[in-house]
Amino acid sequence: MYFSRLSPFVLIASLAAPPLLAQPAALPSALISCAAIAVDADRLACYDRAVIGLSAEARAISEHRAAATARLAAEKARADALAAEERAKTEAEAKRANFGSEGLPAPIRPSDPEAIDEIETTLTEVLVNRAGQNTYLLGNGQLWRQIDGDITYNIRPGEGVRIVRASMGSYRLQFLRAKRFVNVRRLR
Repeated sequence: MYFSRLSPFVLIASLAAPPLLAQPAALPSALISCAAIAVDADRLACYDRAVIGLSAEARAISEHRAAATARLAAEKARADALAAEERAKTEAEAKRANFGSEGLPAPIRPSDPEAIDEIETTLTEVLVNRAGQNTYLLGNGQLWRQIDGDITYNIRPGEGVRIVRASMGSYRLQFLRAKRFVNVRRLR
């Protein structure tokens, strides 16, 4: 019944008047000072520090974002480390595959023949030519021919061998079990 006593003009005026807008809270001075920073990353860091002080919710959100950022950085570091390890492994395999190929035609020649001084592998097959010289097929696919005399040792496929860089660009094939060697030249 209270409304019935009010004048219709007062009622219409109160309905037509715009509602009083809440005045915005004054911005903290820390936020205002951040706006003046020219470097984007520094300005963002300033805003992050200022927002933490606004409320507990803002602090929780900021801590969650920092944890997520740290987790992403750790994942990226792990991925980078794995990629670097894979590159190093690939480079080492390429160096072993190119070992001793200085005498091969230029397209097969490695760019850095001085990188390693020896390789170890297994003997796959021994072929003998008419001159009595052995040709050794190795487990890594390389083919080496004996270039000195007709020295032969009792060796069998599957035995371990080591090819070592010798003086003046030559190579020696060492039989690991027999502890003997022959001078060789790479064919393939």
